[in-house]
Amino acid sequence: MSILLILLSPGPGCHNLEVCKYLVEELGGDPNMSGGEGEDQVEGVTPFMASAQSGDISTVKYLFDHGGDLMKPDTKGRTVLHHAVCSGSSTVTEFLLSKGIPVDIDYGFGTPLYHACINEQDKTVKILLNHHANVISHTLSYFVSIHCQGSYG
Repeated sequence: MSILLILLSPGPGCHNLEVCKYLVEELGGDPNMSGGEGEDQVEGVTPFMASAQSGDISTVKYLFDHGGDLMKPDTKGRTVLHHAVCSGSSTVTEFLLSKGIPVDIDYGFGTPLYHACINEQDKTVKILLNHHANVISHTLSYFVSIHCQGSYG
């Protein structure tokens, strides 16, 4: 597994920007490298995705400036934007959208709006809607129909 990914994984004290800079600049760490194969793969999550999920905007900006890929999906089809909205990272969500990631990006497992809704992240839902996220997407329609059946069926 990537040392950079381990340091950016959720947990106390794991988001040290200076250590991240050392790993990228001195040791050639790749912001887009997912974990190893098999059990260590961590679902294809990259250091860039882990930093977005943590809400650490300074590390997100740093990794973006050093080649962080806005469009790369993990093994579940989630991009860096998906990781930010699922954890409720409003500042990171705004930053990523300002850098041009499509608000409705979907690799077949749901849009960021869908993921923000199922994770009950109201603030990031509002941000996505303010950026004109498509509320009529297939996956979101499915979620709404299932939710309504449970509530009203």
